[in-house]
Amino acid sequence: MQKDSNNSRIIFAFGLLFLAFFINSFQRNKDWKSNFTLLTSDINHAPNSARVNFNYATTFFSQLPEDISEQQSQLPSIIEYYKRALRIDPNDKGTLTNLGVCYYRLKDYDNAYSCTSKAMEIDPNDGTLFRNMADIYFMKGEFEKAVTYYKKSILSKSDDSNTYNFYGSALFNLKRYNEAMTVFEEGLKKQPNHAQMWLNYGNALAISIHFKEAIKAFEKAYALNPDQKQALNCLFMVYRDTGDYVKANYYYELYIKK
Repeated sequence: MQKDSNNSRIIFAFGLLFLAFFINSFQRNKDWKSNFTLLTSDINHAPNSARVNFNYATTFFSQLPEDISEQQSQLPSIIEYYKRALRIDPNDKGTLTNLGVCYYRLKDYDNAYSCTSKAMEIDPNDGTLFRNMADIYFMKGEFEKAVTYYKKSILSKSDDSNTYNFYGSALFNLKRYNEAMTVFEEGLKKQPNHAQMWLNYGNALAISIHFKEAIKAFEKAYALNPDQKQALNCLFMVYRDTGDYVKANYYYELYIKK
């Protein structure tokens, strides 16, 4: 009898557990109405979970608007949730990486550097971190270090749409114009419609007194982006310096009308 009585209690307890699970599952199904309600529910139910805070921040980060001013207003709250995740798990590479990107977008390059450096300590071979570090050094005006990390990024096949443009620009700022031209040429093979890179390539050509090639590069930049006022100014200056004042005046008039 004692055995039967114990079995009854076990079955009854299991029934309560199943009922509780069913109720919780039913409640959670309501949360799936949208990502927002699900994430809000998760952050309320598990505020001390590093993964929940990370997911909450990352979801909103991935939905940032393209408008820079709107990004600036939303990033601080996203950063706060990444920081919460980091307080719980200080050695999570993903959190450190994303937090570094958030700070970069806020133009807080010192904090971006700090977070990216810590992520690199955890994984020294992550090519994405090479690229991120290169961009940080570029924005900080540390062009030698930027060049080093752009090279690493390209070798690790982690370059993105702006890697060659920034890499070439770093070399240009170091007055290594021949190297800059080579990098821009490589980049334009991959991205022939990159208007800003054509403009920067033209500048490298012009300062190296390759005026014919520079004119073609500036014309290409302008054709790809007719709103590119700087290309018109560059065309004016090159034609002026080569003595073609008719075309110089033509591009100057276009420039001042923009």
